[in-house]
Amino acid sequence: MLITGAGQVVTDSLARMGCISAWGPLEADAIFNLAAALAWTLYLAFRVLTVPGQIQAWGFRSDHLKHGTYLNGIFLACAVPLILLLGLLLRRYPQPAGFWIALAIYPIWGIAQQFALQNLVRHNLSRWIPGAWPRIILTASLFSVAHTPDLPLMILTWIAGIAFSWIYEKAPNIWPLGLAHGVLGTLAYYIILGRNPLAF
Repeated sequence: MLITGAGQVVTDSLARMGCISAWGPLEADAIFNLAAALAWTLYLAFRVLTVPGQIQAWGFRSDHLKHGTYLNGIFLACAVPLILLLGLLLRRYPQPAGFWIALAIYPIWGIAQQFALQNLVRHNLSRWIPGAWPRIILTASLFSVAHTPDLPLMILTWIAGIAFSWIYEKAPNIWPLGLAHGVLGTLAYYIILGRNPLAF
C-alpha cells in the first residue's frame, strides 16, 4: 500500500517536471493507476485462491451486517442533514443530473476504498498498535494524507475515516460501510466542495 502511494507521488512529480509524458491517449498517472490496479487485482486473486476464508476475513460477509447497517445508519442520520443544511447555506441547489449518477455508482468505489482502508491499512496497523483509538486515528490520518494536497478534502476524509474505522472495529462488515462511504462521498463532492467529479 505504501509502495503504491509512493509510486503515485513519484509518477505525478515526474509528470509535472516533464520527465515522463503521456503514452497515446493516457496520461502518466492513468498508466500508473492501471498498472497498480492490475498488480493489486492479481495479488488479491492469489490471496483468495490460496487462503481459505480470505473473503470473509476481509469483511465481505453476512455476519455483522445488521449491526454494521445500524451503526452506519446512525452516522448517515447525523451527517446527511448537516450536509444538506450546509448546501442551503452555500446555495448548492439544484444539483446537476450527474449528481444522481454519482450517487448510484459511487458506493461501488466506496466499497473498494473501505476494503483498502480497513484491511490493507487498519488491519495491518493492528499488528503494531494494539489500542483501538490510536489505530483509528492513525488510519484516518493516513486516509486523509492520501488526499494531499486538497486540504478541504483532507479534512473531510479525516473525519469520515475516524467514523468509518470506529464502525468497522465494532462491526467488521464492508458492505454497509462502503454504501455509507458512497453516499457521503457523493454529498461531500457536490454539496460541500461544490465539485462535479463526473465533469471532464
